[in-house]
Amino acid sequence: MKNWLKENWFKIGILLAVLIVAVSFSYNLVLLPNFRDKAKQADQNLKNSQDKKARSDASASRDLCLGSAQDNFNNTFQINSVAGKGDTRWWNTLEIQKLSETKLQNDRDECFKKYPTN
Repeated sequence: MKNWLKENWFKIGILLAVLIVAVSFSYNLVLLPNFRDKAKQADQNLKNSQDKKARSDASASRDLCLGSAQDNFNNTFQINSVAGKGDTRWWNTLEIQKLSETKLQNDRDECFKKYPTN
């Protein structure tokens, strides 16, 4: 064994060097790109989920804002109206009706500006 090792030490060294180079190439050309692709995919998935949550939160906030605007309009209608036949109610004046409807539309527009969902 000692003689064989003394006679073939250079061949063993070259074989080990070739093996190290081959492992390095396979790591850099095969494994490392796979790790990078997986990391990019994970980042993209995280970003997509965060965007989806932000849109969902904005949509919920917008719906609350729109509900509040409608409630304000309904309260104004109850205060500034008279009972008609059955369950109907009528505005006291056309001017109050127009002002209330304009305010409702402005409040709705403000909700859509404040909480965009796109």
